Amino acid sequence: MKIALKKLNLTHATQKYLKWLNNYNVVKFTDQIFKQHSLKLLKKYILNLNKSKFNFLYGIFIVTEKKQIHIGNIKIGDINYYHRTAVVSLLIGESKYWKKGIATKSINLVKKIAKNELGLYKLYAGCYKENIASQKAFLKNKYKKEGIQKNQVIFENKRTDLIWYGLVLKK
Repeated sequence: MKIALKKLNLTHATQKYLKWLNNYNVVKFTDQIFKQHSLKLLKKYILNLNKSKFNFLYGIFIVTEKKQIHIGNIKIGDINYYHRTAVVSLLIGESKYWKKGIATKSINLVKKIAKNELGLYKLYAGCYKENIASQKAFLKNKYKKEGIQKNQVIFENKRTDLIWYGLVLKK
């Protein structure tokens, strides 16, 4: 399955995207779970990220001969240009594409953008302890487990650990 990353713009602020953000199963391992989203807020979010020099939001698209289907997002965020580091976060909104290696491929593609276009040295990502799929996707991309913040986040009304993964981008 061929995928591509494209910077998001306001045309991507659709009811489908909004539905992902308000779907418990899609956002349960993110802070989006604590928010109620609207189309107006979604558009504002995309506009603000597009103005930012510290955050880059890309849509994850399935590429076919006839079209490109937006199925999720991946972000390079909180860039520290002095240290040349950033956080990677992602969301596959279309559940029929879960467990198909798309997160793994997307992490690999965004790694190339971070290194070649942004000149970053290191990427890191935090995963809830229960989010095994994301952990596997980062490990498949050669991220190393760097630490655990005990009881850092709330998941399903209980405290749980946040596991940090890091990747030094080779020259």
